[in-house]
Amino acid sequence: MITGVLFLLFGVLGLYLVSRRQFYRRNVAGVEEFSSHSAMIGARLLEKVIRIASWLLVVFGIIAVIAAYSRPA
Repeated sequence: MITGVLFLLFGVLGLYLVSRRQFYRRNVAGVEEFSSHSAMIGARLLEKVIRIASWLLVVFGIIAVIAAYSRPA
C-alpha cells in the first residue's frame, strides 16, 4: 500500500516538474526558447524519458493501491 502511494506520488511529481520546466521556458508569445539546437534536443529527450517513467510510476502505483485494497483481510 505504502509503495503504491509512493510510486503514485513520485510519478505525479515527475509530471509536474517536467510541465513546470516547459512553462518557464516559454516567452511572452508562448514559444519555447532554447540556447541552441542541441540544448533543445537534449531537453526534449530528457523530458520525454522522465514523462514516460513518471507515467509508468503512476500506473504501477494505481495497480499497487488497487491490489492492496482487493486483498482479503
